[in-house]
Amino acid sequence: MLTTQVHSAVYWVGEFACAVSMVKSRHGIKVVNSASCEIENGDLQSALQHVCDKINFSKSHFNILCGDMGNSIVFDLELPLISAKDIESMLDFEVVQRLPVSLEYIKRQWRVVKTFDDNGVKKQVVRVVVINLKDWNDNLEILSNLNFKADIITSIKLVIDPICENKDVAIYGLMDNFIWQANEHCKREVIAADATTFEFKERDFRQNIISQIENFPSCKNDFERNAFCCAIIASLYSFSPDCAKDKSIVAATPKDFRVKRNVKQKAFAALLTFLIIIAAIILSIPNEKKKVVKKTKIVSKELTALRKEVAKLQEENIKLKRLTTTLSSFDKGNKKSLQLTKVLLYLGKNLPRYCWVNNLRQNGGILDFSVTSYTNQDKILEDLAKVPKIDNKSLRKYAKKDDSVFVSMRAIWFDLTAGNAKGGANSAATRGFGGMNDSEKDDARKNKVDYSAWNSMEDVKNAFRDPVARNNLFLNMKDDPEYAKGVIDKVKSIDPKAGERMGKMYEKVKSGAFGGGRGKGH
Repeated sequence: MLTTQVHSAVYWVGEFACAVSMVKSRHGIKVVNSASCEIENGDLQSALQHVCDKINFSKSHFNILCGDMGNSIVFDLELPLISAKDIESMLDFEVVQRLPVSLEYIKRQWRVVKTFDDNGVKKQVVRVVVINLKDWNDNLEILSNLNFKADIITSIKLVIDPICENKDVAIYGLMDNFIWQANEHCKREVIAADATTFEFKERDFRQNIISQIENFPSCKNDFERNAFCCAIIASLYSFSPDCAKDKSIVAATPKDFRVKRNVKQKAFAALLTFLIIIAAIILSIPNEKKKVVKKTKIVSKELTALRKEVAKLQEENIKLKRLTTTLSSFDKGNKKSLQLTKVLLYLGKNLPRYCWVNNLRQNGGILDFSVTSYTNQDKILEDLAKVPKIDNKSLRKYAKKDDSVFVSMRAIWFDLTAGNAKGGANSAATRGFGGMNDSEKDDARKNKVDYSAWNSMEDVKNAFRDPVARNNLFLNMKDDPEYAKGVIDKVKSIDPKAGERMGKMYEKVKSGAFGGGRGKGH
């Protein structure tokens, strides 16, 4: 059965906002109304109100707001076919592995974009979007002043698949000079692209959306066409069966923003359904009830004896199953942990000490990972090419942006887990504290990091993200209690909770638990 309900979507990026209203007919999905405008002087509220008024945005529509929600990252997870509750329980750990920030400063959303069969094993691809909490709240404050409600508020990055499955995506304003490359099972990878490649991919992405829609809005330029494509993708997502399921999973839209439809009718329908069920139960009781009760009493004594024996057997069986499961889980987990430990030890000993390792992914016998560096940008490829057991061809995937370098790398998993690989010249076994030699230690003691210049938590984080500064801080805090106290007091004056965590970290530094070595990047 085809729905005639109007689905409306609003999208904004940079200095541009647009909105579309769409319906599903027997001939397909078409645009019935559209509007756009420039965001003048940063007044996003007025721009959104204008385009929504133009398309008669109302609670009778299914409404989705899907714009530029601010600073965010997106990543995909390939997981077994587990429940939403189990996915939710493991996401905090996955986010912490990728972002060096506290969970209290972010807003997290996720949805299942694809399920597939992998040699008889059911798996799923989960896309996670992490948004800066301040940016999210700022957008909510603007949206709260509009005179309409929404069913869903989310990021365009979360809903682009499976609508654009197997197609590369290029979006103006959100990912300039980067392509969201399509991989199998709707998984994606962000890669750097020059202007020519970006324009080619953007045109292909745009034409793919336009070909699916009737009455595509008229636009002045490619930027506007690209933005309308994003609004249409959000509306297409709202038509899909996934949307009804994802509304409860994402749970991003505050209750005050949600559209309340047919409240009285739904309450009456629920009451009527309840009464019908009660009536059916009463009427379905057969006349032979008394005979059944009588026969039940005859056999009840025999059943009582049997239940006792069965209960004993079941209890013993449960204990046996628990023991078997525990031993099996321990054996599997122990083997995997030992392999992962060997891999991490090898990378820690052989990669240059100014690099951060992130995004480790094992695919059969292949290990893919990324290396990030904020220093030695011109030397990194030369140093990485010297690392044993690394596929040098993988170093071609190289991106340089602002003050950081990103390099994708590949190795054979079993090469790294076989035996105890010996490190190279930069091995932690041949260097001192945090990978520092004696000369570097002396220099660090003479030129201590000036923590008095810290005025915000961003200053503190930047200091600890820099490997050289981090080693300097750890070494001098361990050697000089007065210096350590000054660092901790300074952090406490900026953020008391962060100061407490710094104090605990200092205790670990004194005990030798911290080496000041290479951390995980983001």
